[in-house]
Amino acid sequence: MIILIIYLNLNKDENNDKNEDANKYSFELVYYSDEENETISLINASFIESIYKMEINNETINPHSKYLFKNKGNHKVYFYIKKNRIKSMNSMFKNITKLKSVIFYSYIDTNIIIDMEDMFNECNSLNYINLNNLDTQSITSMKGMFNNCESLNTIIISNFNTENIKDMSYMFNNCKNLTFINVTNFKTGNVKNMSNIFNNCISLTSINVSNFNTENVKDMSYMFNNCESLTSINVSNFDTVNVKDMSYMFNNCKSLTSINASNFHTQNVQDMCYMFNNCKSLLSVNISNFNVQNVQDMSYMFNNCESLTTI
Repeated sequence: MIILIIYLNLNKDENNDKNEDANKYSFELVYYSDEENETISLINASFIESIYKMEINNETINPHSKYLFKNKGNHKVYFYIKKNRIKSMNSMFKNITKLKSVIFYSYIDTNIIIDMEDMFNECNSLNYINLNNLDTQSITSMKGMFNNCESLNTIIISNFNTENIKDMSYMFNNCKNLTFINVTNFKTGNVKNMSNIFNNCISLTSINVSNFNTENVKDMSYMFNNCESLTSINVSNFDTVNVKDMSYMFNNCKSLTSINASNFHTQNVQDMCYMFNNCKSLLSVNISNFNVQNVQDMSYMFNNCESLTTI
């Protein structure tokens, strides 16, 4: 197993020079090399200038974004980064295909960090993430945070503070192996973009979004697109007064039998194309209160809803 350990030394004395690591974040990463003399990306290059010290197998080396591992197997890499040097975690581990699991064992204070976009994007071998010790209260964007983590089957983020998030688009996009995501504690009152948030999560059987506050959301396109195993979804509390795009929202949710959209306010929606396309098991859908005065595209809205008897 490959484990990433990130911990924070919470020393309040910022002028303490006796402990050289008192004012630094410490990262321990374990990478696996499949073959001898393999060059592996260790961290996104944009963070290299923030590294104070880097060690591999207890040997201090010059910081760089790639390293040649001469032997197969596990390799420990340590990063020491001064506090307040990183203001963003954007793309921090993007495209690190040798990363298998991530665990933040200790509390990580991210008060000055506002961006986690694409943090684990394209980490397609990553199968386990536990980020419950990561403080996210100042984060404003999680766009694409776990995008294309195709092997991810366990994700622990139930303690995420999302009250300042404005963009959740593509957050879990293409997480094909996820069967469960706990988002019940997500505060989404400031979110404006939820497009593709669960797109292509083909193994999800249910997801509780009943507590989502969507009053400021403008884009719900592809929100549950291709969630083909999803058997139930409660969107009855969704406030959609500001939504402009609902295209492909439930496209190919072929296991859903009913959708209650009776409380949807759609007076600002312009695009509903493919909204319920290929919902083959859908028996009923309540859209009795839809206001479609501004809709410009309804093409394929109910296409291939072969079980639908009433609208």
